[in-house]
Amino acid sequence: MKKFFSILVLCFVALSFSAIAQIKVNSSGYVGINETTPAYNLHWFGTGCFGTTWGRLMFDSSGFGSVAVMYPAEDWVGALGRSDRKFNSLYVHHVLANQITNTSDERIKENIKKLDTLQMNYLHHFPESR
Repeated sequence: MKKFFSILVLCFVALSFSAIAQIKVNSSGYVGINETTPAYNLHWFGTGCFGTTWGRLMFDSSGFGSVAVMYPAEDWVGALGRSDRKFNSLYVHHVLANQITNTSDERIKENIKKLDTLQMNYLHHFPESR
């Protein structure tokens, strides 16, 4: 009877741990976090945070109407792409921005001329005239 009770307790403990397991690796090697049937290399359901010493990137459903959002944990931290590693396309429905910088590519232009000091000073003092 003692042996039966020990086996019963062991089975209960094993089933308890498997019932609350939150990480699943399927036979294809796909990893699911809070996802029991992962369909991607990393398939994660729920909120998340990726962090470095320079800031954290948050994922949750705190958007208007509980939609999924991605945002920096602190204001004015982070970037999408780098000056030497840019995205080719960005598809969005609506843009809200404090500042948008439109860069220019001299490789596709002709007759480029250097600005003189007077022109540079004007652009520096009146940036809205660019």
